[in-house]
Amino acid sequence: MGKFVGIVSLIILFLLVGLILTKCFGQRRVQVNVKHFVYFGDGSYSEYQTRKEATDKVTEVHREAGKIKSNLLDKNMRKSRVRFEYHKADLMQHTHYSNEPPP
Repeated sequence: MGKFVGIVSLIILFLLVGLILTKCFGQRRVQVNVKHFVYFGDGSYSEYQTRKEATDKVTEVHREAGKIKSNLLDKNMRKSRVRFEYHKADLMQHTHYSNEPPP
């Protein structure tokens, strides 16, 4: 009976150690391999290490595009240069985040 209890306690100990090691070291390796991408409206993309950096970039681009568009609305839209700048700002607003790599 004493041998059986000793064997069961050893098995439980090994399972707990394995679970702890998996929680501590298995998670880090997965996080290192994850890449975050920001796709811009013109078809280009950038790669970032963290999701926060990527989403901050998307927010920054959206704000910049909004400022450009609001400034251009005050100008004469009949001029081709103004229309082109407005179109570029419109493309900038299509910037989005994804964790999937480009094809």
